[in-house]
Amino acid sequence: MASIAMADDFVVGVENISYFPYYTTENGEYGGHARAILDAFAEDSGHTFTYRPLPVSRLMDTFLNGGVDFKYPDNPNWRADIREGLSFSYSDPVIGFIDGVAAPSRIENLEKLSTVRGFTPWTYMDKVNSGEITLHQQNNVEQLIQFVLAGRAQGAYFNIDVLRYQLREMNQEGALTFQEHLPHDQSFYYLSTLEHHGVIDEFSQWMTDNPERVEQLKKEFGLN
Repeated sequence: MASIAMADDFVVGVENISYFPYYTTENGEYGGHARAILDAFAEDSGHTFTYRPLPVSRLMDTFLNGGVDFKYPDNPNWRADIREGLSFSYSDPVIGFIDGVAAPSRIENLEKLSTVRGFTPWTYMDKVNSGEITLHQQNNVEQLIQFVLAGRAQGAYFNIDVLRYQLREMNQEGALTFQEHLPHDQSFYYLSTLEHHGVIDEFSQWMTDNPERVEQLKKEFGLN
């Protein structure tokens, strides 16, 4: 049975990047699906969440040092080496994601790959490190798409839903298609904490108790 936490004010550490429809930070304001579902839970539970956007490279360290109460998104497999011996609590999965390769046409032999700076295509890093695949990094998703459409890389490795959204924004819908036959990473985003375990239990129970609302929030942002 989930433990009950008293209503309180908390700070959620979030990524200061444009990753819509999952989440985004514009002019310091956090938004997207992540904000919608966490705010909905907070409203029902009486908690107050304040969102602190941080560079991806600093977010984990700030979280580990107690600078924020929760981290979103998180996943037990990310930087697993630093998690050993720490009392992480993870919510039930909040939403699924697929990170993979999108390209203008079917790729048979991948040799040139591009992604956004700071984003690591773990599925392909052995081949990148061995020199079988050349990896190019771009400053944002729009530049990533333009780089591939210009033929400077065969494919873009990123979150597939984020790529599709950006293609629509650029009036290039369908210009890149998900290469399902190539290796890709399919997993989930979680809310995590090192101290407020009762709130994590509450959040998981809230998602279990409100399946229609959870699904509706996904649909509002075009997510499955």
